[in-house]
Formats: sequence, structure tokens, C-alpha cells
Amino acid sequence: MGACPARGGDRDGAVVIQRKRDTKPNPTEGFAYPKPTRKAKAPKRREPHAPLRIKKNEKYAGYLAWIHEQRCVVTGLEGSAFDPIEASHVGRPGTGMKAGNDFHTVPMLRSVHRQWGSVRTTGRFKDMTLEQRRVLSRNYLVQTHATWHALPIETREWYQTTALAVRESMRGGRRR
Repeated sequence: MGACPARGGDRDGAVVIQRKRDTKPNPTEGFAYPKPTRKAKAPKRREPHAPLRIKKNEKYAGYLAWIHEQRCVVTGLEGSAFDPIEASHVGRPGTGMKAGNDFHTVPMLRSVHRQWGSVRTTGRFKDMTLEQRRVLSRNYLVQTHATWHALPIETREWYQTTALAVRESMRGGRRR
């Protein structure tokens, strides 16, 4: 049984959407101040832009790429698709504040990072004072920097060039 042609369907079952066209003339056309008529605007073409996660500061791109491949400094576990390694900024600024530079980061699992930066500390850090966490974060940072600087210079340069090439490919080859 086919669709009703009076309701926008045809006998083959396809639905035809009919739009009303505004064919009425402007009733105030000859007046001194006629009602403005809308002109059809051409669609705006937006240029693609770099994702927000790509920062303009590229000085520590290699270090950050290396950080994401390391084990968590707290648990010693590798990252996974569900709990990846994040670069946790350590130092004075609190959660949500601008934190120095990207060289003051240590690798942490996402779940550990969330507990670490929480104002109301829960989980594994609930019994630690703020000063104890600061001392621990400085120790983690010294340990991470020692491991980074122990790498051969060629390896560190490889991480830097690879990270910059990945960022450039995400930008679509444009420089900002």
C-alpha cells in the first residue's frame, strides 16, 4: 500500500518533502522606507584550525612525548587505552592554575592524576598533607629529570623532531 500523495508521499512509497517558497512580493516596496528583504547569504567557509591541545610552546614537545611513554611514577604501571599516562604538572600552582612550563611534569596514570590534583584528597593520597605531597612531587620530578637526562642526546633530539612533526601534521602543515 503506497503513501498518500496528498500528504507528501508518492505511490512508490518515497516521501517527498515540499517546502513553501516565499513568492509574495514585498508589500512595502514602493514606500519611502520599505521593509527590508533578506538576501540569501553565501555559506561561510571556515578554515580548519589546530586542535586546542596543540600548544604554541614547542620547546618541550619531545619531553612531553617521552613522558607519555613512561610508567606512572606513583604506581609503576604502564598506561592503557582506559587509563593512559598523563603529564602531571608539579610545583606551586594548584589545580586549574597555569603551571610554569611543560618541563616540570611527571608521568602519572589518569586515575592517579585525578586523585593527586583533587582538593579533597581521596584514595591513595588521603592521609598526606599538602607539604608531604609537595616533597613527594619534587622527588618524582628529580627522578623523572634524571631519567630524561640519562638518555643519549640523539634520542632526546629524535623525540623532539618526531613530536614536532606530529604536531605539524595535526595542524595541516600550517604554522601559526
